[in-house]
Amino acid sequence: AQYDTNVLENVIESCYDQLSKKLNGKFDAVPALFTEHLYDCPTKRDSIFELMFEKFGIPSTYLAPSPILSLYSSGRGSGIVIESGNSVTETLAIYEGYVIHDSIKRQDYGGATFSLNLKNGFKNKDIASQDNPEFIINLKNQCSLDPRVPSTDIQLPDGNVVAIDSSLVNESSKF
Repeated sequence: AQYDTNVLENVIESCYDQLSKKLNGKFDAVPALFTEHLYDCPTKRDSIFELMFEKFGIPSTYLAPSPILSLYSSGRGSGIVIESGNSVTETLAIYEGYVIHDSIKRQDYGGATFSLNLKNGFKNKDIASQDNPEFIINLKNQCSLDPRVPSTDIQLPDGNVVAIDSSLVNESSKF
């Protein structure tokens, strides 16, 4: 996917407009923190810095990989981080704030794949709501992934309650 600096500029401009209203236009001393994915290209970083210093005139900015910030938010500098998004799940080890690059594992499996597998698991269950994306999202949020729990009762949009066998959810989450 191609990187669009205009989109980034519009988002940042909107944020700074809101910040300007809160601080009565006096945000020239406010630094900025950006997160980045592990595989972001240097061109993207350069355009962020250029935009922040030249257009917005901020005094400083910092760009950090999101897994490191996730670990820091728990009060740790070393550990294992699992990041799972819509289409990708990554695991990696971090030692004293530095990513151990040999430890990075990327799996093209995320929430969308889990939803699709869960939806496919309902094809033989004769549940009319299976084609409703909101139903699948709510189901993911309500179901237990604990294999020791045999089933979970879920209320369907039509008001009916069905017992969802945990094996269906557990099978959908395998990768």
